[in-house]
Order: sequence, then C-alpha cells, then structure tokens
Amino acid sequence: MEQQQSNPRRIEILRGDVAKKIAAGEVIDRPFSVLRELLDNAIDAGANLIEVRLEAGGTSLIQVRDNGRGMDRRDLELCWQSHATSKIRHEDDLLSVRTLGFRGEALASIASVSRLEIVSATAEENGGASVNQGGGAGACRMNIEGGGQPRYEMISADAGTRVSVRDLFYNLPARKKFIKSPGAETRLCRNALLEKAAAHPGIEFRFFVDGKARDLLPAAGESLLQRIAELYPAQLPRQLLKEVKGSGEGFRFSAIIGLPPLHRSDRKFIHIHCNSRRINEFSLVHAVEYAMGDLLPGGTYPLA
Repeated sequence: MEQQQSNPRRIEILRGDVAKKIAAGEVIDRPFSVLRELLDNAIDAGANLIEVRLEAGGTSLIQVRDNGRGMDRRDLELCWQSHATSKIRHEDDLLSVRTLGFRGEALASIASVSRLEIVSATAEENGGASVNQGGGAGACRMNIEGGGQPRYEMISADAGTRVSVRDLFYNLPARKKFIKSPGAETRLCRNALLEKAAAHPGIEFRFFVDGKARDLLPAAGESLLQRIAELYPAQLPRQLLKEVKGSGEGFRFSAIIGLPPLHRSDRKFIHIHCNSRRINEFSLVHAVEYAMGDLLPGGTYPLA
C-alpha cells in the first residue's frame, strides 16, 4: 500500500488586515488598555483638562477629550498609521524618553478593531480658542472603521483633541469573548484613570460612566497629597497622610505615606510611579515596607 504523505502548509505572507488585527491584540486586549493609551496621548499633548466618557464598560464607547496641543489635518492623516509618532526621531532618543507613549502603535491598533473618530485642532488654527471657550473653528474630523480607508472633513471645534472609540472588537469576535461584564470593565478603566491622575496632580480629570459623573478631580497644582486624598478618600483620609520628600544621586522622590493607624493585610495600596508611570518593582515596594515595618502590627502592610 502506498503511504500518503501530508504536505505541510506553505509559508505565506499574512494579508495586511489580518496582520493588523493580530498586532492590535498585542497592544490592546480590553477597554482599559485603549483608555490607558489614549490618556497617555492626552497627557503627552500637554493637556491640563482631560474628560473621559465610558459606555457599556467601554465596549460601546470610550471617549477621551483634552485641551492639549491638538493636531492639524496632516497630523491626522499620519497619526493612525503604524509607527507614526511625534515623540522620537532617532535611535538615541530612546535613551532619554520622557513621554508616556512613543511607539506609535496605539492608534493604529485601535483603528483596526473599532470605529474610530478623531476630532482635533491646534490653537493656531483655532484662533487660540481653548476647550472651555467654545465657538472654535478650523478642526479636522477623521473617521475610520476596522482599519479601512479614513474619511476627513473640516468642522468647527475647540482646540485640542477628542478621540471616540466605538464598538470595540466589533470585527474581532474571538477577542470580544474575553471581555468581562460592563461593571468589571468599568472598574478596570477607572483604575487606569486613577493611576494617571495620581501621577499628574496638575491636570483636571473628569470621568463619566453611561452619562453620569463618576469622578470629578480638579487640578491640585503641585500638591500630590491633595490629589491622593481626593482619589482615595475612604482608604486614605487626608488627616492620616504625610508627605515625605528626598533626593539622591540622579533621582528625587515624593512619597505620600499613610500614618500608622492605616494598614492593610496585603500590598495592594503600595503604588510606585517612576517618571510619572506606574511600575511594579518589588525592591521599591520592599523599601516602603521596611521603612514602615516597626510602626505597624506584624503581618500588615502600609498604604503609600
């Protein structure tokens, strides 16, 4: 009997639309991933007011509106393409990155798995009008669905940028199956916003869920303590907080420490930020534990 040999699949180049969807999954996997990327862009744009609107846990709508520098039409035509960024130019720039985002992959990924709309205008095009003044002009609106061909039109809008992400993963049902309930996704999105707000007390944040105001955080200037107390009023009452500052060779730090009556049975309220970005670095968490260890009951952890 002649034995049939199975032919292995031949190597082929993925179609562009398939490759984009796979790449999108590496950057964004849930609504909070989208929100985190959009918040980074708004902060990097120099905004001092950021408004977030969420519907159905972010699956129906994630909208981030800011009063930052904005973009003109040429910027809009480029911003959603892969590796498009205003934050680095050369390889050496990677050694001194001070922005939150720089890869140029966020909008490209979001555009491929949602119905994306961006409305943006620079202050120069807008006659200097800000997001609060109204009556703006000279804005450009871009719409793109599932990574297809974008549509552009000129409209009237305030200086700054409004990004609306609708129907997330509508064209990628396999990914949508992993989305949790609207309540669970909303909590993850809120945590992402609170992390950004904690590191940027000079920015006003507004958070709306299904049309209702959830968090309204006025700018706290340079007062990190005031911002932290506003973010976690139940867990961190202001009268039990103390700010500690220090510096060393090549670094400086500020710490908001809960006084000894405050403690937990886990490390969930030890949050570390480096260069305004939340990081998970056990050695720094351990340093906080060590500093507070003699002041707390055995087996408990500080809030910091």
